[in-house]
Amino acid sequence: MTKHALDVTTKGWSKDDLRSLEKKINEQNFKWVAKAVNETGKIKWFHAYTKADVEIFAIQEGYKILKVTRN
Repeated sequence: MTKHALDVTTKGWSKDDLRSLEKKINEQNFKWVAKAVNETGKIKWFHAYTKADVEIFAIQEGYKILKVTRN
C-alpha cells in the first residue's frame, strides 16, 4: 500500500493564515515531525502519526531527512 502526503504551499499567506494552519495541524494530534531538505536546499516539514510514515513521505518526495522528532 502506497502512502501519500498532502503538500501545502504557504507562499503569499498572511500571518493569520499561518497561525490557523499551525492550529489545525496541532488539532490533528500528529505524533511525529520530520525536517527534510532536497538537493536544491528547499526545506520541508512532514507531519504524521507514525515515525515510519514521516520517513516514507520524505523519501517519496525525494527529500533527505535531517531530523525526526516526536511531538
